[in-house]
Amino acid sequence: MPDLTRNRRKTLMLTLTHECNLSCKYCYEVDKSRSVMPLSVAKEAIGRHFNNSDSFEEIEIAFHGGEPIVQFDLIRSLSEWVWSQSWPKPHLIFATTNGTLVHGEIQDWMASNKDRFYLCLSLDGTPEMHDANRSNSFCRIDVSFFQRTWPDQPVKMTVSGLTLPRIAEGVIHLHGLGFKVEAGFAYGLDWSNSKNLEVLAAQLAILSDYYLKNPRTPPCSFMAMDFAVIGMASDEVAGQPWERENHARKWCGIGSELFAVDVDGAEYPCHLFLPFTAREKSDLHRRFDFADCELLRDDRCKDCVIQPICPTCYASNLLETGSPAARNPALCSLHKLRALASSSMQAQMILRRSEFSKFSQMEDQELMFTIMGIESVQSSIRL
Repeated sequence: MPDLTRNRRKTLMLTLTHECNLSCKYCYEVDKSRSVMPLSVAKEAIGRHFNNSDSFEEIEIAFHGGEPIVQFDLIRSLSEWVWSQSWPKPHLIFATTNGTLVHGEIQDWMASNKDRFYLCLSLDGTPEMHDANRSNSFCRIDVSFFQRTWPDQPVKMTVSGLTLPRIAEGVIHLHGLGFKVEAGFAYGLDWSNSKNLEVLAAQLAILSDYYLKNPRTPPCSFMAMDFAVIGMASDEVAGQPWERENHARKWCGIGSELFAVDVDGAEYPCHLFLPFTAREKSDLHRRFDFADCELLRDDRCKDCVIQPICPTCYASNLLETGSPAARNPALCSLHKLRALASSSMQAQMILRRSEFSKFSQMEDQELMFTIMGIESVQSSIRL
C-alpha cells in the first residue's frame, strides 16, 4: 500500500546567483542581475537549517539560480565545506542546470562526486524543441555525460506554447536517449483555450500508445498519476487513519519543509517569492502561515474526484488570486484531461499486468486501491 506519510526531508534552496547565460522563452525570473551569494551567507544558512532539523530525517541542499553553474567555484567550495563537517542528519546536494557550462574541469569534478552531488538537466525534448524554448542551446550540452553519470536522474522537460503540439515527440526522443522524464508546463499557458486541450489530448493519446508498446519504459510524469491515493480516499474506505492524514496534506513542502534563501540571506517559503521573480508582490507570503494545511485548502475542490492527486502551486495561487488556496479554475480541465488519459492507460496496463513491473510487483491491496481510483476517475470525469 502506498506510504502516505510525508517523507520528512527538509529542502534548503540556496539562490547562489541571479545571473543566467540563457534567455529561455518561458523564464519567470524578471531580474537577471549579477548578484552572488557570499560564501559566509551560504554557510550560515546551511548551518542554521541543519541545527534546526530535529523533525526531519534528512536534509537536501539545492543550489538554485539563475544558472547555478555560473558560480561553479562557489558550488565547489560550499560542497567541499559541507562534506568536511559533521552534521546531525544525512544530507545530499542537488542542482538543476541548463547544462551548457558542464564541460572540462566541471565535468571532472561532478563525475568524481556523482554519488553525493546530483545534477538535473533541463532538456525540453528534441533539439528543435529545446532550441525553440532555450536560446538555441542544445548543441552546447554534453547530453551523454548526464545520462551516463546519473542514469536514474530524470531530465526536466518544460512544455511551452511553442512545443505543446510536439509533447509526445519530445518525450519519446528523451526516452530514446536513455532518460526518465519529469515533464511540466510553462507558466502562462492558457488552459481555458479548448484548442490547447484538444492538442494536449492528442499528444497524451500518442504517449499512452507508446508506453503500452514499451513496457520497460517508465511513463513520464504527465502519465504517472497515483490513482491508489484516490482509491484510498473513496467512500468505501473513508475514515481510515491514512485517509484522514492524506486529507490534511499539502501538495508541497512550502514554508514547512522547503525554504528558499536569496543571495542576501533573506529567507522565503519558496523560490517563487524571491524579489527577482515576483518584485512588488514578493512580500505577499508574509501574511500567511504556510505550515497551516487548513489555510491552503480550496473548498471548491473538496468534492472533486482527483483532489487528492491534483497538483497546485501555492505561490502561483497567491500571486494570481491573493490567496494561496484559491486555484486557477482554468487548470481544472488540464488536470482532469491528464487523469483521464493516465487512468485509461494504467487500466490497460493492469489487464496486462505481467508485462509492466510497476503493476506486477504491486501488492494486492495497493492494486485494489489503484483499480478503485481508476474506476472513480473514469466514472466521474466528463470534459
